[in-house]
Amino acid sequence: MNEEATPAKQFLRATLQTLGEHTETLRGLPLKDWYVITTHITDDGDEILSRFTRTGQPPWVDTGLLKFALDSDLREWAEDDQGDGTYT
Repeated sequence: MNEEATPAKQFLRATLQTLGEHTETLRGLPLKDWYVITTHITDDGDEILSRFTRTGQPPWVDTGLLKFALDSDLREWAEDDQGDGTYT
C-alpha cells in the first residue's frame, strides 16, 4: 500500500518535528515513526477516536501499542543491564 500523506498527516508530522526541536535531547534528530491518538466530543456527546500515523507505517492498534511498549521496555532493560549488571 502506498497511500499519499493527507494534509492532516503532513501538519502533524511538521508539528511533531517542531515539538522535538524544543526538546533538548531530540533537537536535530529526524522524526521516524509517530502515533497521534485523539478523542473528540460531538455536539451529541458522542466520542470520536482518531488515529494518525505516518504514511506507510503500520496502523496503531492495541497490539501495536503493546509491542511498542514492550520493545521500549526491552531496550531500556538491556541498557540498564549493560550498565551495572542488575535488573530493574
